[in-house]
Amino acid sequence: MSESIDLQAEDYKSAAVRLYQNEVKVSAEEAKARVGDFVATNVARYIAMDKAGTLEAFLDSCPDIEVEPPN
Repeated sequence: MSESIDLQAEDYKSAAVRLYQNEVKVSAEEAKARVGDFVATNVARYIAMDKAGTLEAFLDSCPDIEVEPPN
């Protein structure tokens, strides 16, 4: 199960990097660093949400991702 969660997290991170890169017009490396920084900055909040039982609803409200960009 942990591997499945890791794979899904990587899918979301990759989608966030692509979206950020396209929206802000930065390099892939910069987008990856900024997304990583954002996640790292918010880990404590996500943990608190999980403990409070609100993380699942938060995740459900997030937009669906496309694992691979359309052709």
